[in-house]
Amino acid sequence: MQSFRSTSCGLRTEALWLALPCAVLLAASLACSFTLAAADSPYLTPQAAAAPTAVSMQPQTPSVLSAPLGITPLPTLLPFLTAQAATEAAPIDIASLRPNAKIFTAAFAGSPPVIDGDISDWPELTGQITAAVYQPENWSGSADLSAVFATAWDRNNLYLALNVTDDVHVQTEQGRDLFKGDGAELLLDANLAQDADFPFPNFDDYQIGLSAGALQANAPAAQAYRWYPLEQAASLPDVLVAARPTASGYQLEAAIPWRVLGVSIEDQRSFGFVVSVSDNDTPNTADQQTLLSSTPRRNLGDPTTWDLLQLND
Repeated sequence: MQSFRSTSCGLRTEALWLALPCAVLLAASLACSFTLAAADSPYLTPQAAAAPTAVSMQPQTPSVLSAPLGITPLPTLLPFLTAQAATEAAPIDIASLRPNAKIFTAAFAGSPPVIDGDISDWPELTGQITAAVYQPENWSGSADLSAVFATAWDRNNLYLALNVTDDVHVQTEQGRDLFKGDGAELLLDANLAQDADFPFPNFDDYQIGLSAGALQANAPAAQAYRWYPLEQAASLPDVLVAARPTASGYQLEAAIPWRVLGVSIEDQRSFGFVVSVSDNDTPNTADQQTLLSSTPRRNLGDPTTWDLLQLND
């Protein structure tokens, strides 16, 4: 037995010495293979982070914001803009942050307006939409396109009425593309107390399209669409929109539920605010030829250029 153990030990020692060169060769081969694989695969080597592309902010911006301008609108990635931060923020003088902004007012609607496209039951529409902010070269004057508007509110909705002068009415589109035709647009910053001086759109900035439709049977009907925030982009069947033609253009009414705008009406009465109207004068086409706004400062990508809306009791 002792002789067997000695012989066995010698055999094992000899085997180890013979196996060692093979192991070294195998390790070298594997290392070489890994190096080649790493060179071919972007997932095995750390990649240099690409420098962020600068955002070009044009003074004239189209109606639809196609991308969030290099920032995400998700609140989880913007911790300094969370709802908790808003409740802890000290009260601020909104008007002092935007001294050049106009302040529009919305009267409380004790009896909500009937949304039927007839604005005769509204008081005088005093808001003016006359500033060409997109492709002004396509605008020939107030007879080509202009509008007046008014707003009202109650606990359930924000109400909007427009009387639009438009010499040629064209609307062939629905849903996301309704801006490529005649219609209105609402921009609303739903939480000024949180980010009144934040110069980029985020999760509490809303862009709502309100289409008058084609104003004839068997054609696109009046409807609403939310373009922004991007993660909430969708048609809005809960928004009531109605329109009717006039001798000089069309009238439009809308009732927009506060929940569509992410607003708790118990907590706030002031908002960033812009109303605009789009124009297309070429029949049977889909095109946004120009955009007129309630403020000449309107920059879609910078909510600090928007005016203000104050809800009055």
